[in-house]
Amino acid sequence: MTQNEPNAPQPLVEHRTLESGVVLARVLAEFISDRPGHPPAEDILKELDHALRTSTIGSIVVDLSAVQMISSSGLGALVRLRKRAAHLGGRIAVFGLTKDLTEVVRLVRLDEVLGLRDSEAEAIDHASDI
Repeated sequence: MTQNEPNAPQPLVEHRTLESGVVLARVLAEFISDRPGHPPAEDILKELDHALRTSTIGSIVVDLSAVQMISSSGLGALVRLRKRAAHLGGRIAVFGLTKDLTEVVRLVRLDEVLGLRDSEAEAIDHASDI
């Protein structure tokens, strides 16, 4: 089945490997949750994990600029991705969160765990610094 077919599943993440070996992954879903009608957090994690495994240094930068809402299961999925990156000897960095989501991530003290950065360039620098 190709992506052009009407019933083909749409990707939840697009990614590319940068010259530094870091993977830049963009989450395409507006919602990361396990609510009906939204892509399950685990499906997004699987796609991010696949992208991470293409990194030559085990690091991933996650662009969340399309995301409007992240549930606790979505945050948990990002924490698990961070653990997988660490297991591969790399790091995770995220950027592009809305103001409200940034406040939530900081409130639950996940900003350092997830390598929260203000821009793509800062996130790439963080993920490359291993």
